Amino acid sequence: MSQNDMRNIIKFAYKEKLLILADEVYQYNVYDSESKFYAFKKVMKEMGLPYSNMQLASFMSASKGYMAECGTRAGYCEIVNLDKDIKEMLMKLHCVRLSGNTHGQVVMYCIANPPRPDEPSYELFEQEKSSILQTLKEGAQYCYEKLNSVEGLSCSKIAGSIYAFPKIELSKKALQEAQRRKQSPDEFYAMELLETTGISVLPGYVLGQRPETYHFRLTILPQMDKFKIIIERILDFHLQFLKKYKD
Repeated sequence: MSQNDMRNIIKFAYKEKLLILADEVYQYNVYDSESKFYAFKKVMKEMGLPYSNMQLASFMSASKGYMAECGTRAGYCEIVNLDKDIKEMLMKLHCVRLSGNTHGQVVMYCIANPPRPDEPSYELFEQEKSSILQTLKEGAQYCYEKLNSVEGLSCSKIAGSIYAFPKIELSKKALQEAQRRKQSPDEFYAMELLETTGISVLPGYVLGQRPETYHFRLTILPQMDKFKIIIERILDFHLQFLKKYKD
């Protein structure tokens, strides 16, 4: 997200008296050389008063980003300028938890305090981190190129995160079949894909989309050799789907 867009969001939130919840879990996953991660807290503070006194909650997670420790389910939230009474209730809510997530705390400590240049593990850490991010970058580019190579599929450039959101162009016949099955069109497409190839994607209606547009969400996390197979199977399925439901 550009700084200008962030400023507009901050101004809107200030005008409407809204709390900003900033999901910043993909701050390291930026693949586009023309894009850069900016923290909402930094932008908000640089805007000065009255915006710098706004309430903000920023989130970071171990299960996303280059770490992708999905089984850990650990993260942290930085709260800025939160109302005193609300903050007190939030702390009470956390205090009633009986079981400490020790494993998660250790993982988040490592994420928040990565090896420093003067430490023995720094070189290996940077090497592994760079390798993971480079692989994801290559996967994002490969996915973008392939999904734009066939009729009826299009995909915006994947500038960051770990997902692609291809747009599907569906025929009237496909739309009618989806209606007959009492499914949304992209749910119908996703179920056909799952039943035909075993590949599971998330239909776009779950995430929200413009009326009469259809998408699905696809992760770019698999290893490159496996990811290429997945993409090829999706493309093969898509072409057969177009043929089957051609008007």
